[in-house]
Amino acid sequence: MASKDKKPSTLEEQFELLGDLAPSESKLIYDTIKEASDNSEKDKLSPSELRYLYKLLQEAEQRKKTGGTAKWFIPGTEYGIENCPKHAAFFAAGATYDQRAFIAANRVGKTLSGAYELACHLTGDYPSWWKGRVFKEPTNCWACGKTGQTTRDTVQLELVGQVGALGTGMIPKDKILQTWSRPGIPNALDTVQVKHVTGGVSTLGFKSFDQDVQAFMGTARHAIWCDEECPHLIYNECLIRTATTKGIIFITFTPLTGMTPLIMSFADSADFVGGSQRFLAINEAKMQEELENANQ
Repeated sequence: MASKDKKPSTLEEQFELLGDLAPSESKLIYDTIKEASDNSEKDKLSPSELRYLYKLLQEAEQRKKTGGTAKWFIPGTEYGIENCPKHAAFFAAGATYDQRAFIAANRVGKTLSGAYELACHLTGDYPSWWKGRVFKEPTNCWACGKTGQTTRDTVQLELVGQVGALGTGMIPKDKILQTWSRPGIPNALDTVQVKHVTGGVSTLGFKSFDQDVQAFMGTARHAIWCDEECPHLIYNECLIRTATTKGIIFITFTPLTGMTPLIMSFADSADFVGGSQRFLAINEAKMQEELENANQ
């Protein structure tokens, strides 16, 4: 096995070395070999070396697909965390706030950010730049979507990957220990067990807002991620689940239905971070009425 302290001198050594490296660590080797395969250097390689090159690229591509959070927000890259200040502010706010909302336009990385953070809490593997909430023990978490189908097609997709390609989401493939299916919805998952860095096991449950509020009652949770705005009663029940764990709840959504009770509750009392600006309810009396009705 090649030593990590010296540069591998042959493609064979590079291929062996890649087997010991995490996805982010193997990026330099991958880029070096990819560059060699894309320029005239490949004309100087023997058939045996070309076969190793092909195997190495295949292995590197697979590791990129199944590397989980290691392939996102990498400092020094185009979309490194230093180039995503609002996402960084959202993560960092978790260290102080038990409730957060990432309310923004479509296609700006809201769902990706929610999945990234929840995966970190499930595995206990936080990046070096992380300033947000840290759980040092295995966690019990929920990931929630609007319906059973949209939970499968968005939340589940971001966390565990495409159907038939388990481990291509934010949770690394080698951390997924076991899964259980959700009855009544093809290819949907109900529960996932995740290996934690302590050697323990974290548990991820999938929920949807079309379930009765009673489905959100029960055991305590460390972290709950809601992708899309949820009914106020369900949100309140989720808050209760995190009360005894000093847990957190965070929501990622685009406000498509206007000033709902949940949005108004944040507008009334939230701190706005990362350069975001306060939004105002047009009718303060109407806002209070909506909040009172929602809590009944």
